Amino acid sequence: FRTGRPKLTPLGEQVDGPEDQLRREIALRREAGVQVLPDPVSIGRVERLPVPTRGSEISWTDFLWRRPGGGAASGLAFGLRITFPHPVRGPLAFGYGCHFGLGQFRPVGRRL
Repeated sequence: FRTGRPKLTPLGEQVDGPEDQLRREIALRREAGVQVLPDPVSIGRVERLPVPTRGSEISWTDFLWRRPGGGAASGLAFGLRITFPHPVRGPLAFGYGCHFGLGQFRPVGRRL
């Protein structure tokens, strides 16, 4: 799976980085019985987002994050790639704003 939309952190990158936060969120969802996913084999950064409709890629720094009230933006946009030990159905969504469509991960390669 690779990020299909930016994943944002409200306070920038914490000491335990985005990769650690994602592993923790996957484990918490499993423990709560909300979404049962296997432990990822790997989680790594993706430098650019492919835009198939444009036939190009854009940098995560091109995404702007604005608050509804017009306040100063805080946080960073970035992309991640998750590799699971076996096929998993998706898309998946994690992190701040995932209920609004941010932090969306789309399958890469073979589809179920």
